Amino acid sequence: MRRFLVPVATLTLLLASACSHKEATPKKEINKAPAQSGKNAGGIGSAAPVTPPIEIATNWPRDTIQTSSGPLIIVPIRHASILFVFNNMAIYIDPTSEGHYEGLPKANFIFVTHAHPDHLDDKQIRGLKVDSTSIVTPPDSAEATGASWSMKNGDTHWFGSFMVEAVPAYNLVRGPAPGQLYHPKGQGNGYVFTFGDKRIYVSGDTECTPEMKALKNIDIAFVCMRLPYTMPPAEAAVCIKAFQPKIIYPYHYQTSNLDELKPTLKDQAAIDVRIKDWYHDGLPSRGSLDPKILPDKAGPFAAGPLVVDSQFVRRQYSHGSTKISVTIVEAAATPIKFDDWVKQSGASPAVKLDVPANSAAGFYDCDGTGPKAVCNVHIHLRSGYHLELMGEGHAYRADFDTLLRFLPLRKLATNSQ
Repeated sequence: MRRFLVPVATLTLLLASACSHKEATPKKEINKAPAQSGKNAGGIGSAAPVTPPIEIATNWPRDTIQTSSGPLIIVPIRHASILFVFNNMAIYIDPTSEGHYEGLPKANFIFVTHAHPDHLDDKQIRGLKVDSTSIVTPPDSAEATGASWSMKNGDTHWFGSFMVEAVPAYNLVRGPAPGQLYHPKGQGNGYVFTFGDKRIYVSGDTECTPEMKALKNIDIAFVCMRLPYTMPPAEAAVCIKAFQPKIIYPYHYQTSNLDELKPTLKDQAAIDVRIKDWYHDGLPSRGSLDPKILPDKAGPFAAGPLVVDSQFVRRQYSHGSTKISVTIVEAAATPIKFDDWVKQSGASPAVKLDVPANSAAGFYDCDGTGPKAVCNVHIHLRSGYHLELMGEGHAYRADFDTLLRFLPLRKLATNSQ
């Protein structure tokens, strides 16, 4: 039997140049959807959903928006990189290698706004794609990405359960030299996604163009703001005020002063401005564990002193000659599953443990069977915590059963300290 606490890093490892190009065609058609009306309408089938059902590690902050066709989950990742989860599909926009993707799913769709390297990152695209992933780009980026489909400004396509319109994204005046623009008109896309009854605008790299000002019925907008390549927040605010999204996420802002949004939007009470951290140094954390999560008494077991570290909380419980040390650690990615643990640890026999329905896996690692077997207990919860109970001396399965009845597993499983 292996008596050790799985390191966080181990858990993480286990779980987890423009050129012309004619419009690309889909690599494959799956569940072909009806075409939309209009001269630019077209359709490809929806990529097969990634299975099993998509999970996002709870370390990741996310917003959930209710649509008429089910929830839309929004995960800000890095700079201009966003994850949408809708209808059990993972839809990435401009994934970048500068971001952290631990605990995030593989891609059903990847949308690229334009060819600049902070938006078209082949390394990260390859890291997220699977055989069924559909990649959607402007025409001049299709060859570089092996795109499944290309969209030019004005195109609208139906992707099985959601619709996307490509809108212009370009500079009006800013460029590297007189007469040049960082983003010429017609090369890059912004995208308007329609998920159920909600319309979500992703600007790509652009200034405050007439096309942005003319957007209609936008529920959520991601608007870039960064000099010298796009526009300052004060200029972005003018466009935001013009097209009146219900929710605005500033993104692609780096060192921009977002307070510059306030003067123009101060009288726009109907616009919800949501500031997120797009430039964190690592996987977002839930913060320090509350030491009080381990009770001062657990049924017949008396509690020893708390040991609190930056990465774990530990307490020993004793009853007669039985001593069991309980350690809770914050895992950095999607929890390990039971079968994977058996393969990795060689634990034999390993017995599944009855833990709350919203936990990932719980099992005994025992020498022998029956209530007198000497065991360790490992529980991996969907909330991202790893719980280990390690016996000292004569700690048997029956002792673990008793102690577990008095520990707040459900509280940990739901991440509700």
